Amino acid sequence: MTVFALRPLDEGDYTALYRIAVEFGSKWYRVGKFATSPAAFREALWADVSIQYLAEVRERDRTIPIALLAIHSVSVTDLVAHLDVLDLGIGEPAVVNSAALEMVEHAFRQLPLRKLYYTFPEFVGNALAGDARVVEEGRLRDDVRADGKYFDRVILAVYRPT
Repeated sequence: MTVFALRPLDEGDYTALYRIAVEFGSKWYRVGKFATSPAAFREALWADVSIQYLAEVRERDRTIPIALLAIHSVSVTDLVAHLDVLDLGIGEPAVVNSAALEMVEHAFRQLPLRKLYYTFPEFVGNALAGDARVVEEGRLRDDVRADGKYFDRVILAVYRPT
């Protein structure tokens, strides 16, 4: 079993993440469109974000980032927030899934949320697969264009454990 860790971003991460965002462009739902310059990207990465971590795995004598996880758009009135899972395309999907689920637990421990939304283009895949608390709350048909095709945007919700 591959072990992952969540850690805060450090100074050296922004350059690497910017390069990836430029390469993947619109496939990065929240930040791809802001990848106009390194400075604008860094600002966009933290816009309306409350918690943000890199998920990484240890391989031999080095660590490899596999996903950027963020909790953003927190509503203190409605007690909801949004989760972004930006898979860097390096790790095994099951490990990215585990990291995303750990981020959900962390958000519920740190913030007084009742519900966490996770919205993603269907071609990306569900990073929260396997969590019984996950409910599909909606689907925007043909909402995202990538590689010349249109895909649905899926809206999931995870409810705080009672």
